[in-house]
Amino acid sequence: MKFLSFVTVFLHVSCLAQQSGADVLAANAQIDAGVVKKDIAALEKLYADDFVFTHGGGFVDSKSSWIKNIQQPELQFKSRIQDSTKVEMHGDVGILFGRLDIVREQNQQTSRYGLWYVRVFVRRDNRWQCISHRTTKEWH
Repeated sequence: MKFLSFVTVFLHVSCLAQQSGADVLAANAQIDAGVVKKDIAALEKLYADDFVFTHGGGFVDSKSSWIKNIQQPELQFKSRIQDSTKVEMHGDVGILFGRLDIVREQNQQTSRYGLWYVRVFVRRDNRWQCISHRTTKEWH
């Protein structure tokens, strides 16, 4: 009987972790779609107030400076396509590893590049928010 209770609890916790992982992956996809669409209202909810974005060259953005950058009229992300995305769950923290292939236009110049990144999500107020993005490798 105790073994059956243990198995039941284990399966329940395992299912919750899988659902949480799927929710983190969905929030991650919403971020990149929001950047392309310049959906500032969505990005305000998806990025935590203490969000930190460390770019491949070492430059660091806060939530407000990154969103201000996205809003520039001369900058348009044409696509941000995710690949090789995996999430590792630790309760209310999700660590996401992935690759982005990016096409952006700035001042009528198109650039294509890719990057590997790590993002950290935390569940706050019953929703997933990104608290950190760190580009680990970038190529042009």
